[in-house]
Amino acid sequence: MVKFISFKAVVLVGASLFCLGGSGMLLSQGRGEGVPAGSVEKKRETITLEAALGRLEGRLLKAERLVQEAREERQGEIDSLKYQMHELQSLVDGLFKRLELQEKKVDKAIKKIDKVVKVVKAPGAAPPFVSSPLKYHIVQNGETLYRISKKYRVSERQLIRLNRLKDKTRIFVGQKLRVTP
Repeated sequence: MVKFISFKAVVLVGASLFCLGGSGMLLSQGRGEGVPAGSVEKKRETITLEAALGRLEGRLLKAERLVQEAREERQGEIDSLKYQMHELQSLVDGLFKRLELQEKKVDKAIKKIDKVVKVVKAPGAAPPFVSSPLKYHIVQNGETLYRISKKYRVSERQLIRLNRLKDKTRIFVGQKLRVTP
């Protein structure tokens, strides 16, 4: 699994390691160069470098703690996202199952319709109904579906079905309505 670490934490760790390396080099160089072993200046320099080294070690520990906190924080986010993905996958699986059931129902309905159509097309049956060319009506001010249905001798229900109207009271002036099946 990939762990995410913030850029700030990586920079802090790198800088701390660089400083530790530099101070170690200074300590090793300072011990052998022209200052007598018991000199006060040598001791002062050593104490200063040891203090700097202690501060750098403290920074390094702080950087390591920040990196660990970032890992834990990101891990929590990753776990949360994994849980959400699992939940979404469960929902998608449920939807696929429902879709399959609906497809089976539609297939059964189509088979029933096919049987009915085959009965209508049986030999000796009446010739198929030939519909007249499609006619349309443009709604005028004050017209209702009832008036239009009477004018064209079609039921209101047929007009609603032919034009896929949701509400029979919602027709508009200028609306084009199909009036023949």
